[in-house]
Amino acid sequence: METLSQRLARRMRELMRMHPALDTQIKVRDRSGVSQASVQRILSGKQSATLDMVEQLSPAFGFNRADGLLLEADELELLKTWSELTPTEKATVLGYIRVVVQTRAQLSIDAGKPVPAELQAIQRAAAEVPAKSQVTLATHVNKTNRRRKS
Repeated sequence: METLSQRLARRMRELMRMHPALDTQIKVRDRSGVSQASVQRILSGKQSATLDMVEQLSPAFGFNRADGLLLEADELELLKTWSELTPTEKATVLGYIRVVVQTRAQLSIDAGKPVPAELQAIQRAAAEVPAKSQVTLATHVNKTNRRRKS
């Protein structure tokens, strides 16, 4: 399993490759204030960055918070999207996630295979949940499944 130090070094290398303004250790030093020697040691895994260093490095890479430098691109996208949701939309998304987590052991979701009927029912139920409803998605799915059985 990747340690935080390894993740930081990998993410910094990825971001340095993606951004010409940060493609050298000197440019990272100039933008962050962290010494070039420390940047080199972090990238090579010879030094663990302190929280202060991560807080200095993060804005240089365009992140408002220190954790931005440690998160994967898809995690950052999720957080950005999440921050744009209303409280009601967040409740709906969390309900959907809970249903997926609760039912994933029962479902056999595999790329390239047809979507199982159970997952189709969950997807339909998620689409039917009224935006302003206080009913959780899990409750809605259970009611929908009971109606279909009767």
